[in-house]
Amino acid sequence: MKPADGSITPLTRDLLRRYWRVAEARPWHFVLPVGLILLAGVFEAASFSLLVPLTDAVSENSFDFLGESAAFGWLT
Repeated sequence: MKPADGSITPLTRDLLRRYWRVAEARPWHFVLPVGLILLAGVFEAASFSLLVPLTDAVSENSFDFLGESAAFGWLT
């Protein structure tokens, strides 16, 4: 629907295309940050997966599981 003054309201898609063209952006300008964000998410998930057994050990006051642990076996 047109406004009363007769102007045309651009669509969000059209605005994004215009900004993309004005900034002379390339596809890797979008792909690289998304890839880095996904990689950071993988590392954060890995750190949490290693943190869970340690918090269990601290709560039980026993680190006996370290000998059988695949991730922490090198500590013993």
